[in-house]
Amino acid sequence: MRATAEIKMKKKGNTQMKKTLALLLAVLMVVSLFAGCAAKQEPAQTEEPAADTQQTGEPAAAEEPAAEEVTEEPVEEPKELSGEVNVYIASSEDFALACKESFEADYPGVTLNYVLLGGGEILTRLRAEKENPQADALMGGSVDLYMNASKDGLLMPYVPDFVRETFDPACIPADESYVIGLKSILGICYDKDWYDANGVAYPETWDDLLIPELEGNVIITNPGTSTTGYMMMSSLIALRGEEAGMQYMVDLNKNIKSYAKGGSGPVNSVSLGECAAGMCYLHFGIQLQEQGYTNIGLCVPTEGTGVEECCSAVINNCKNPENGKAFQDWYLSKGLALYEQFGYYNYPCNPEVHVNETAEQYLPLLKDAGIDYQWAADNYDRLVEEWDAKISNN
Repeated sequence: MRATAEIKMKKKGNTQMKKTLALLLAVLMVVSLFAGCAAKQEPAQTEEPAADTQQTGEPAAAEEPAAEEVTEEPVEEPKELSGEVNVYIASSEDFALACKESFEADYPGVTLNYVLLGGGEILTRLRAEKENPQADALMGGSVDLYMNASKDGLLMPYVPDFVRETFDPACIPADESYVIGLKSILGICYDKDWYDANGVAYPETWDDLLIPELEGNVIITNPGTSTTGYMMMSSLIALRGEEAGMQYMVDLNKNIKSYAKGGSGPVNSVSLGECAAGMCYLHFGIQLQEQGYTNIGLCVPTEGTGVEECCSAVINNCKNPENGKAFQDWYLSKGLALYEQFGYYNYPCNPEVHVNETAEQYLPLLKDAGIDYQWAADNYDRLVEEWDAKISNN
């Protein structure tokens, strides 16, 4: 019985073992099945630690975001100008012609037409033509002309960009209606041959034009037609006061041979021996000296004198505004440089334009009269009328 029982127990144990083995085999088969499936799948991509972290323990720098793609705006090509530009010029015929030739070389599609006028004549024309301007730009003449024209609404606000960047800000008025381009010193011109022949000392002061030896032998410009003449009158008023300054002009009339229309008239007459003395901006005299007129003498009056601030502008409501602006651009750069090339030795306000050495020698002699240009502009009509009335009665 015990043997039978042991056999039964052994059989039972064998059966149990077989079941266990079968179960283990089934588990192994399932595990193998899952392992095979996993082997067929792509391994997951894991981000490797940055090299900096592995080597130094420092956190890797964050990547900069990609820059946004910027689409550049197309640059407009400058428009080619054509047609004409009409300019009032207060200067000499030869300089105006040189301006025309140089400007037209830079703007071959534009014809420059010019009319030569004294500064006072330009103001008269601008006022008469206000409703129908006959010119597009103006250059030359002193700042009081431009102040009056601006006050009357005759000028278009326009300042070239390069002027804002390079010129002294004092050259640009608050309303930006004109630009001061160069300065000139007012002085006395005289014929050394006449003075030497007559034993008269060379002039040094304004009063030296009043001596009786010069009766009928002096030429100056008319203050009503030329800003040069008005500059002289303004200088004397600034130096002596209005009453004494006007009286000087009346006293000088006794020695006047004639009144010239434009600023270069008196020194031209002196160079030809047509008069003994006159007044002019020094650059006109220096030019003639270099042309061989060695008889011309020049002086800066010791008590003081006026300094012309010569300007340029575009005319308001003109027919060719873009061409007028082009002329302003040209004049304040190449135009100012043309003065020296042409023998006019002014003092340009453009720092990139050379100042002639001959002109520089007069700067230490200058004592500025201190003209109040705004006052001179505001009182222009009244003073010219007063001068005209007093001269007509003498």
